[in-house]
Amino acid sequence: MPDSGDSGGDRLLTVEEVATRLDVQPETVRRLLRRKQLAGMQISRHAGWRIRERDLRAYIASLMNRPEQPPATE
Repeated sequence: MPDSGDSGGDRLLTVEEVATRLDVQPETVRRLLRRKQLAGMQISRHAGWRIRERDLRAYIASLMNRPEQPPATE
């Protein structure tokens, strides 16, 4: 699927493309989609799933280990 040139993160990725980026098996990506841990849309049973690039970035960001913020003092 050619890139439409938009930079808004709306490019649709296949399960295989996402699996390559995450360095996991395609079935792992499908499992994340079925469990709604990764946002995506199922085009059809034959065409399979598509994941927006920005949804993949959001999923990766949600996995990042962030340092705890100290409580605010008043």
